[in-house]
Amino acid sequence: MVFSNMAMILIPMGLIITTNVVLGFMFNLGHDHIDRRAAAASYFLPSLVYMLIVAGILILTNGSLATLVSRSVTRPLALLEARALRIRDGDLSPAAPLRAEGQRGKDEFDPVFDAFDEMRERLRVSLERQLEDEANRRELIASISHDLRTPLAVIKGYAEGLRDGVAADPAKSAAYLQTILSKAAQLDRLIEDLFLFSRLELDGFAWDLHPVALGSFLSDCMDELAADHPALIVETVCEADPLVRLDAQKLRRVFANIVQNAASYAAAADSAEPDQRGRLDVSLKTDYGRAIVVIRDYGPGLMSGTEDRVFERFYRADSSRASGGAGLGLAIARRIVEGHGGTIRAENAAGSGAAFIIELPVTASASPPLAAT
Repeated sequence: MVFSNMAMILIPMGLIITTNVVLGFMFNLGHDHIDRRAAAASYFLPSLVYMLIVAGILILTNGSLATLVSRSVTRPLALLEARALRIRDGDLSPAAPLRAEGQRGKDEFDPVFDAFDEMRERLRVSLERQLEDEANRRELIASISHDLRTPLAVIKGYAEGLRDGVAADPAKSAAYLQTILSKAAQLDRLIEDLFLFSRLELDGFAWDLHPVALGSFLSDCMDELAADHPALIVETVCEADPLVRLDAQKLRRVFANIVQNAASYAAAADSAEPDQRGRLDVSLKTDYGRAIVVIRDYGPGLMSGTEDRVFERFYRADSSRASGGAGLGLAIARRIVEGHGGTIRAENAAGSGAAFIIELPVTASASPPLAAT
């Protein structure tokens, strides 16, 4: 850039000097009494000195400016190239700032670097999400393989026993068939949970939201679930009956999953008082425009530090007491509650047991409090 600028100065200056000398020589060409050499020298030397002085000043000035401009362009371009090469090599960590801390000034390259850093950050987030999704897929495949293998092995073993005549007694054959049916039903629940969870994860589920009196809905759900789990003693107390926009089928699934979780650990409630074993307390109240449902059991409670992990997919606090499910029940419950614009959390209850607290936005109050059931 410097040399090109110097050439742009020297070439016109040389042409001007040459033109000046040639014109002066031609002007005196018809005067025989004038010494042509002296005339040429009188025109050429002063012009040359003048032009050289002017050219020197212009060269120094233009050269200095060209050097400054060149550095202001080439340095940012070199930094941008270095950052691009880092990204090419897979290094998406933040780069050093364009200017040192406290250095002032901005130029045309600042928006370019800002956009480049934003692109790098988006690439980093996208890559991390991709790696996390890949890890989740591997975990999903491993968990599905494990959860399918156990009931299938049981079904295969009992079916082979029936084929080989091991269960020749009718009562024993009936017991074998009942076990096969039970494990088949377990497989069916597992596949249904996996299908529902994958649709919730992909946001591929249609929500059928309507205003529903939550107190009446909750009481009806708990009556049905109590009939499905005779070992549980379910007591429901609704202090209010607020209207909540909800998908009845999906929210019923939330309550069913929590009750199923409580029933799975009811047998381990040796620490509870005799009159509390198998008991499930359900309550509903409203507070600051939120409907709060608390489902509290008297089982062994939650291990310390697992209050949030119980909502992770495939998580089991104690595999030795697992109910045979895929560990998706509470993960599905969280997705459904969040789809209603609510929250769900778990905590250890005072004394013994665990409590699951669901909060949902209230539309309006429907009717006076309901009686306990």
